[in-house]
Amino acid sequence: MSPTVWRSLLVLSIAIALGYALVGFRRSSEGFIGDPNAQYCGVDAPPCPFGTACINGYCVGTNPPKLPEFTGLPVLPTPQQMNTVMVNFRQ
Repeated sequence: MSPTVWRSLLVLSIAIALGYALVGFRRSSEGFIGDPNAQYCGVDAPPCPFGTACINGYCVGTNPPKLPEFTGLPVLPTPQQMNTVMVNFRQ
């Protein structure tokens, strides 16, 4: 084979490998938390058990997650700032 064919095959194989690597990275970075024991649901699947709902094709509990009391994220306005705003607004 000529060097041009070898170069073309090399570029093609690198492009395919890069494509697979990007797809794998995208799947691992979507942020979904999967449960391997979760029941599938949807049009052709049985309904979800009581207390769960069909969300993105899986039966998931409907209770909201418990958040920590302090997350480190600022929530504005703070109660003190709100009191100041209301006092200034009433005057």
